[in-house]
Amino acid sequence: MKSEKQFWYEVGQNMRLAREKRKANEREREHAEKAREEPIVTPDIAPKLRAALEKAKGSIK
Repeated sequence: MKSEKQFWYEVGQNMRLAREKRKANEREREHAEKAREEPIVTPDIAPKLRAALEKAKGSIK
């Protein structure tokens, strides 16, 4: 059987781990929301990307 000190230590550890997990989930959620808001291909990148893709297509043939 666990001592009272050991019991409360484990309770504290579990609370700390739960808090860290909650914060990590929050950070992940914020990161996902931010990624959705920002366009991946911006208008200034699109022509360069299109040209690179066309060049790559030409080299495959």
